[in-house]
Amino acid sequence: SSNKVIVVTKHAKKELLSRVNINEQKVIIYPNTVRKDFYENKPIDINLEKKYLKDFVIIYVGNTSKRRGLLTAIKSLKKIYKIIPNIKLIVLGKSSFDYEIKHKIKQYNVEKLVDFIGWVKEDKIPNYLSISKLGLSPLHKNIHHDTTYANKIFQYISFGCPVVSSNVTAQSELVKKYNIGVVFRDRDVTDFSNKVIELYKEKNMFNKLKNNCHLSIKKLNNSAISNQLTSIYE
Repeated sequence: SSNKVIVVTKHAKKELLSRVNINEQKVIIYPNTVRKDFYENKPIDINLEKKYLKDFVIIYVGNTSKRRGLLTAIKSLKKIYKIIPNIKLIVLGKSSFDYEIKHKIKQYNVEKLVDFIGWVKEDKIPNYLSISKLGLSPLHKNIHHDTTYANKIFQYISFGCPVVSSNVTAQSELVKKYNIGVVFRDRDVTDFSNKVIELYKEKNMFNKLKNNCHLSIKKLNNSAISNQLTSIYE
């Protein structure tokens, strides 16, 4: 008997309407994006800058459970390393699956290529994003992932990190619409590797995507989006 239902994508709205007999006017789309103060006027962490100065950093932020697809990136590192010898994967986040991930890092002999940092306070995330080249969202396809946005993609683009996204529906459409990254087939290690290598080699393409990230967050940050929502409450 709610007056309004808030969902984060048009795909979530469609999926909800297919299951629940509800007037579609009641269902409001409000993406889970970032506030301006997440990315504006952030001080640089000099020590981090020094530490990763020579690295091509790809970053993963958030929950690390199996369905988030981090193993795709881990399995790809050996292949990527052949072309990008200074590749470094930073992982900010954790889950009960970490034991398995760390086991795989050892098994694939890529310990030197991964910094598994775990959770950091939200105000530390910008420090890491500012030294990163690409942001990863390698989600496995399922009904939840196909109809939602991972909050991390807005965090990535707010720092000009093009997104390497799996082909989960809503998220890959956003990446293509704003031209803020590349899309690979979920769980496809070869495709993931090729996309990262392409962004490393094609400097013009990388710079165009990076610029699009900075431009698009102006339309996609929380205050731009919430203007639409406040009119509903009024």
